[in-house]
Amino acid sequence: MIETLTEEQEKLIPAYRDKWLEIGLNTDRIDPIEAERIIKSVYTKLLNNMVIPRVIILNDPIQAWEMVVELNKGTIGTIDPKEKDIIINKIYSSITSMDKDKSKTQDNKQINFIWPWLDGNFSSSTFSFYNYLIEVLNLKLEKELLEKYMVWEETSKLSLIYPFSEVCVLSQKPSKIKMTDKKLHCETGPAIEYSSGFSIYCLNGVLVPKKLVEAVPEEIDPLEILKESNVEVRREYVRKIGIDNMITKMECKRLDTVGDYELYRIPIGENQFGNYLKMKNPSIQTYHFEGVPPECDSVEKALAWRDGENEYIKPSILT
Repeated sequence: MIETLTEEQEKLIPAYRDKWLEIGLNTDRIDPIEAERIIKSVYTKLLNNMVIPRVIILNDPIQAWEMVVELNKGTIGTIDPKEKDIIINKIYSSITSMDKDKSKTQDNKQINFIWPWLDGNFSSSTFSFYNYLIEVLNLKLEKELLEKYMVWEETSKLSLIYPFSEVCVLSQKPSKIKMTDKKLHCETGPAIEYSSGFSIYCLNGVLVPKKLVEAVPEEIDPLEILKESNVEVRREYVRKIGIDNMITKMECKRLDTVGDYELYRIPIGENQFGNYLKMKNPSIQTYHFEGVPPECDSVEKALAWRDGENEYIKPSILT
């Protein structure tokens, strides 16, 4: 049993981390021939299935899932074998032609998505752990188990994998992934984009609406920010518009100040007001607003309410 790592073993950890980060963030197109070879191994070595299915690669996870939904309706397994390819081709054609002139994003395309049986390169963090154990710490596995692991590890060359008896559905990798400080981030467009147009927008690692990324700060309605229920998304709105600009634009009245905390009375409608606590997140050095009950007329009362206490107890360390 290994209880401690040697200095040399510790030095190799960043190399394996970076190796698998690169694999996980790889945006190369999946080669159909290589995909068929890998899927053949998955079916024969992992699923003990000697019948190799047809492999279909869809342009993005949404298209892949739509194909899975159609296949899962049960019609494929009950029709004449001679007609199976015809039905599968029809499903494939209908899915890939849908919205081809529209840019799909997470804002306008919502489905009940189920995670696939194999994650492909999405499992890179797991593979980095086992790869390090096997190659650096000389973890010994039985031959059959090692062979199965190597098949599993090779799926990192693919992306999401849905295996069926008649067909194996794959999703292509993104065509673009943009990051800053190891966080998904792009201020000018999608942080993740697929060749189909399906896109995901992120700021500082936070999943945000497309409209926030594309908005001009001066045109953002501060009231919309206060209506946002997700604290992290609300923080990104505040970050974009600027905390001081937001306070000025909304004609807020400051009620109390304690350190980095400020309590404001903010107009939220015609003859309607709400109390909001402005606070600084010390870990990422950004400000955000949080609504508090109207009876919280001081910073300490607002903090006590947030902590579920009758009186505020100042923590020894702020995190």
